[in-house]
Amino acid sequence: MANKKNPFDISAISNRITTQRWGQLYGCSYGLALKNLQKNHQSPLVIVTPDISAARDIATQINFFRTNNTKDSTVLTFPDWETLPYDKFSPHEDIISSRILTLSKLLEAEKSTLVLPISALLQRLCPKKHIESNSTDFKVGSIIEIKEIKDKLLNLGYRNATIVETHGEFATRGSIVDIYPMGHQSPYRLDFADNEIETIRSFNPIDQLTLDMCSNIQILPSHEYQINPESMKTFRRNYRNYFEKNPHDDDVYNNIENFNYAAGIEYYIPLFFEYSESIFDY
Repeated sequence: MANKKNPFDISAISNRITTQRWGQLYGCSYGLALKNLQKNHQSPLVIVTPDISAARDIATQINFFRTNNTKDSTVLTFPDWETLPYDKFSPHEDIISSRILTLSKLLEAEKSTLVLPISALLQRLCPKKHIESNSTDFKVGSIIEIKEIKDKLLNLGYRNATIVETHGEFATRGSIVDIYPMGHQSPYRLDFADNEIETIRSFNPIDQLTLDMCSNIQILPSHEYQINPESMKTFRRNYRNYFEKNPHDDDVYNNIENFNYAAGIEYYIPLFFEYSESIFDY
């Protein structure tokens, strides 16, 4: 009888693991050492730090030593939410924007270096298909009605505001649509001629002055989850499976059931999907 392979036997894996220990790396020499490691590393590289402050410092150092060589891998950071688990506070919109942008870039980049704190590494994430299927582009010359753009943005979780001031907001006025897309440093203004996008330009939300003209913009989902009838059904089923209490005693459950975005819902993200993934899946 043939011996069955033990699924818990990691000896084959551990035999391939090599350990390098670095010492006496003072100042920015740590960033230089990681830059050289990055240069010789052909697959995606993950650098884990104690906290987000250290992650940002290391990413800055690596970028400082990077050259203009297009073969250099992209350096990305993935912050944690900077909130307490299951607290009734959601992360700042800029943090959500940065996380969604990083997840999107990880799906596109063949070679990348990801720097993140251990707290973010341990989080379960939305499936890759959520980022892929809920992203769209708006291009100059495209024929599309303003109402259709509005419906698309609402489906992606963007908030309809009077004036766009932060990530995840949009506003419509006559033949103009203002959008503050996730992952972008500034909002964009789409000018229409009938149903054609005539121009797209970024602008300063404070003084409304144009910053730059562009031919297209990528619109990413506004959250790492989506509230629609299908995801709501999945959320309710998973919530009842994992929590024994009456769900209607929970404000989060009640808000989601009424299709409202609840503060602190980020820690319930796995409940919106049939399965979740880790940063390594990306």
